[in-house]
Amino acid sequence: MPVRFKNPLVGVTDVERSLRFHHDILGLEIAEAHSNFVLFENGFAIHDGAALAASVNALSDESRILNGPAVYYFEASNLDQEYGRLAPLVTILHGIRRLDWGGRVFRILDPDGHVLEIGEAAKV
Repeated sequence: MPVRFKNPLVGVTDVERSLRFHHDILGLEIAEAHSNFVLFENGFAIHDGAALAASVNALSDESRILNGPAVYYFEASNLDQEYGRLAPLVTILHGIRRLDWGGRVFRILDPDGHVLEIGEAAKV
C-alpha cells in the first residue's frame, strides 16, 4: 500500500496560544490535545516548533521550520459571514478576492505569522 497524506504539522511558538486561536477564533474542533501537539478534527495539526525541529532535524534553531513558505487553506460555508466575524479578531492580509480558479478567498495571519487562506468552493 502506498503512503497517503494524513495531515500537516504546523510549528508554533506557543501551543496553548495557537490552540486558543484555532479553536476559539477559527472554530476548529479538537480531536487530540497533548502538551506539545494538537490535532483538530479536520486534520489540521499544530506542534511545538522547538520540539518539532529537534525531533525532525535535530536543530537548535527552530526558525527553519517555523518560517517556511507554506500557506494553509481552509474553507467556510459562508465566506462573507466568516470574514465579518474574523476581521475584528485577527490580522487580515487582504479582504475577499476572486482568484483565477473562480473561488473567493481572504487571507489572515495566525499568532505565529503563518498565512491562512480561507475560501469557498468555486461555483461551477
